[in-house]
Amino acid sequence: AARGPVPEHSRAEIARAAVALADEGGLAAVTMRSVAAAIGTGPASLYRYVATRDEILELMIDEAGGEYRFGPPATGEPAPLGELRAVDPLSGLLELARQARQIYLRHPWLIELPAVGQLPGPNAIAYTEQVLAVLDGTSLTSAARLETVGIFTGLVRLLAQTEADQRRTGQQLADWQGALAGYLVAAVA
Repeated sequence: AARGPVPEHSRAEIARAAVALADEGGLAAVTMRSVAAAIGTGPASLYRYVATRDEILELMIDEAGGEYRFGPPATGEPAPLGELRAVDPLSGLLELARQARQIYLRHPWLIELPAVGQLPGPNAIAYTEQVLAVLDGTSLTSAARLETVGIFTGLVRLLAQTEADQRRTGQQLADWQGALAGYLVAAVA
């Protein structure tokens, strides 16, 4: 706005501070008071930038979504670490899934937040556009591509949730896969 003092802080700064707090102490560590302290202001001043804690959580989700690295389709040269370079849709989706897994591992609190309910921020929109671009060479209709984005995103989140649950219970992935395989063989028999 043209009136009032020049803002001393940005929503991006608030998001980064809140992400750091959550990475260190979980979502419970993210309060209006703690975020304000992290950016060096008082809690009342924080309300000049965000109206509620839920708004901070939305900023955090989008901040984490900014960690994806998108690149153009492969040109035959190896992609820099963390950049998406895919020749075919499957490779592109797998690369996005690997990046998502790493993001969930860095920010386990993401899984605790609702997957629906908030409007997508700029980074979520960029992610959706990237998945749609990966699917561009397929014969899927526009509606089917959007469904694929939803299914893919949900599946990746579910796999990250499963891995997080296994870590919390101290179960190793290979042990779990072996137990599941044994159970399924017995169930089929």
